Amino acid sequence: MHIGARSDLFTFPSGKEGAHEVGRIGFSWVTVTRYKGEELRDSMITITVNGDERQLNNPKTLSEFLAECGIPERIVVIEHNGVIIARPKFGETTIQEGDNLEIVQMMAGG
Repeated sequence: MHIGARSDLFTFPSGKEGAHEVGRIGFSWVTVTRYKGEELRDSMITITVNGDERQLNNPKTLSEFLAECGIPERIVVIEHNGVIIARPKFGETTIQEGDNLEIVQMMAGG
């Protein structure tokens, strides 16, 4: 994920400080919330998405990850640690520390 603009630190309604960052996964723009503070940093995991390092706040399924990024499952193919994952298995496949994802979006046009 290529991180672009980052908002200034502010306090969320939950009382935690953090910032929103805008980035890209494939052709989709996503907003990532990053929190300030040790209590959440301990649960962060680092993965690689399309060659770029990315931090997640905890392990999650491929379906959860795509939903968080605003990417519809029906338009992507995902390679997880070198293995193509069948779409029906997205909800069963958990992303863990050090995993490598390659996400390819289907494009229509001429």
